[in-house]
Amino acid sequence: MKIKYKFADGTISEVEVNDEIGEVIIESRRKEMNLGRKERYHCLSLDAFDFMGTELASGKNVESEVINRITLSQVKTAIAALPEVQKRRLLMFIDGKTLTEISRIENVSCVSVWNSIERAKNHIKNFFQKN
Repeated sequence: MKIKYKFADGTISEVEVNDEIGEVIIESRRKEMNLGRKERYHCLSLDAFDFMGTELASGKNVESEVINRITLSQVKTAIAALPEVQKRRLLMFIDGKTLTEISRIENVSCVSVWNSIERAKNHIKNFFQKN
């Protein structure tokens, strides 16, 4: 059985594995995709949809425009100004942990983690709007 891996840069690699290992990989991918869908369904806000819709409708890449104007020291300053809980959760989220993983680590609900990360993002957004 051949398993395809798609990398972030767009390249695709195929690996030949035996059927048992292939089934395990396929099942693992399926579970991961379902968990991601479930998490997005339960943890996104209407504000996020509004923002994403506006961004897509305008045809501009808002994130890259903002990133081009921000320096690393400004980002560090903005993150340092966050309350400790928000900073810790935001950094875990940036490192690639899902809201569910963070909620398990912190022993709190997914909604609490989501609210904390949203407040942190709003704080950082306000920081850059003022500066």
